[in-house]
Amino acid sequence: MEIQNTAAKSCENLAATAVEYAASLGKVLDYTPASVSVLDEILQIYHEDIHHSEPTEDQVYSVALIFGAYLGECIRLSVPQDSGCQWVIVEGEPVLDQMGVRFGPVSKVYRRLTNCEEESLIPYFHVVAGFVRERPEFDS
Repeated sequence: MEIQNTAAKSCENLAATAVEYAASLGKVLDYTPASVSVLDEILQIYHEDIHHSEPTEDQVYSVALIFGAYLGECIRLSVPQDSGCQWVIVEGEPVLDQMGVRFGPVSKVYRRLTNCEEESLIPYFHVVAGFVRERPEFDS
């Protein structure tokens, strides 16, 4: 339980950093589903910059970690609290776990940064959040 709490706190802190970075670009990230499109816009800026600035792999992963944590928090906060959706660390990377089903928002953001539009976050958000909401054990 302590490791899960640590993972959750770390991801919350990383997501808060994403909000600060967005503000420095004049963008607002407010953890709502609508903010995922703003996140996609921000990642497009970073994607374009990657080709000009040639960052290291570690630098790209750091950006993915920060904004992936934000995406994960948007998903986690958009589903019922009793859904069991929580952060866990798997092979050194934070992932969302919902009763044994795992989702990798950090990996998704990494692919968005490196592969561009074909990795849009908007459909990913809706599919993952919808899956968690629609699990049979959570039907009212």
